[in-house]
Amino acid sequence: MLGRLVLIGAALAALTLPTTAYAGETADPMAGAPAVGDCFDITYAQGMKTSLHGEDPVDCAGDHTAVVAAVGKLPGRLDWDSPKAKIYRATGKVCASAFHDLTGNDTLLWQRSQYAYWQFWPTKSQQADGARWFDCMVSIKGARDLNALPDTLPHLSRHMPDSVARCVTRTNGYTTCAEAHRWRATFSFYAHGKATRKHLNAAANRRCPAHVSGPGWLTSAYDVAGKRFVVVCYDKTRQ
Repeated sequence: MLGRLVLIGAALAALTLPTTAYAGETADPMAGAPAVGDCFDITYAQGMKTSLHGEDPVDCAGDHTAVVAAVGKLPGRLDWDSPKAKIYRATGKVCASAFHDLTGNDTLLWQRSQYAYWQFWPTKSQQADGARWFDCMVSIKGARDLNALPDTLPHLSRHMPDSVARCVTRTNGYTTCAEAHRWRATFSFYAHGKATRKHLNAAANRRCPAHVSGPGWLTSAYDVAGKRFVVVCYDKTRQ
């Protein structure tokens, strides 16, 4: 009888051991998440990805190209298999608020800057382990890649420093005004309708001439909510 009891106990132990191995039961949903204020040295190509793989924070006193503005947790009604549009709608509210607090909330001025805003999710393996965090980062886009960030990010304003202000190169690429450029963003305004070439040209021809020094100016457009779009006027410079 004693031997039989030992065998039953061993069988019970064998059955109960695997129950502690299910992924997600004791996982920390914030495991692997960065902290607000963490700095990263990433490229523009990495910024375009959904997740950062193997990137650790770097010393903010050294060169870095991104800083974490906010860290959030995916709402309980969603998981990583939910439609991406719903995920971005939920997480975007957190990121937008953080970006506004850090750099300002004027869409017209944002379109005259080279600020780039990123959102990153856990990697697939982290998601499988129960991670539910997301983070929001800010960068400054230069002519070729992300530029090193200053210690303090300038707020959006009509007189942004050249290190943040948007200019256009001779090959019609965006860059900061601290780098070689041919045109500088001097004015931005809202226009009604969709940002078609016809609507853009009509709106720009009405407003831009009063905000540039002469012929040869450029324009760009950016769709926003409410059946309107932002028009940016660029004045030709001597550089």
